[in-house]
This record gives sequence, structure tokens and C-alpha cells, in this order.
Amino acid sequence: MPAAKSRNARVWLSRISQGGQPVYFSAKTGGGVTADSSTEYDGGSLVPEVTTAPPQTENIVVTLRYNPNRDYSILKKLRPLVGSYTDTLNVLDTDAQLNPIAGVPATVYPGAVLVGMSGIDYDANGDETRTCQLTFAVGTEA
Repeated sequence: MPAAKSRNARVWLSRISQGGQPVYFSAKTGGGVTADSSTEYDGGSLVPEVTTAPPQTENIVVTLRYNPNRDYSILKKLRPLVGSYTDTLNVLDTDAQLNPIAGVPATVYPGAVLVGMSGIDYDANGDETRTCQLTFAVGTEA
């Protein structure tokens, strides 16, 4: 029986130069593309001309379900590199068994720059999973 298709997105950094292994993330937001626009009227015209700026891709935020045994050393090494660390960010659609879906290529953002890292929140009274978010500025998709 073929594997059920899903709309799960598996997001990972293809390499962490300090750790040498891929790091997987539980959530991804951002990556939309927009272009600023303006309208200009020629004298006497009732119809504006629309001009646009080049398109820009919004920052991508990936969320890591924090596990200190697995993640502490990598996050400690990345923290001082905010603003200078670059990597290739891959977004891959998978089936229910987390295998790549045939015919659906990964979305690849080469040269993604780490521009933000959230702190890890602790709450002795809470029951939520601890998370850490990394924010990447990206150019265009490859």
C-alpha cells in the first residue's frame, strides 16, 4: 500500500558548520514574496500607472523544540554568530513517514543569514514544550 501523502513540511539547515550534522525544525513561517508598489498619474489622466520595486522575500523563522542534550551546544555556538552566520535553508515536503514526496523538489534558500535567535523560556508552572526560534534573512529561492 503506498504511503499516505501529507502536507507536513520538514525544515532543516542542510549543514551546521560547528556541529557537522543537519538540525531539524518543527515549524517554519515566512518566506513570502512581496513587491512594494506605487501609483502615479500623468497630468490629465484618470488612470494611474502602477510601478513596482523588485520583489523581496520575507525573513524565515524556524522553531526548534528545545532538547538541552541535543541542542544546547549548537545554540551556544550560534548565538555569537547572529548577523554573520550563513547557511543553506532547505524546506522539504514529506509524506507521513517523513520521506521526500517524489516530484516535489525542496525549496532552497542559499546564503540564508541568521539575523535573530530567541531565548528559551522556562516556567516551573507551565506544561508547554520549550522552544527556540531562529530567524533567517533570505534572498531569493535557488
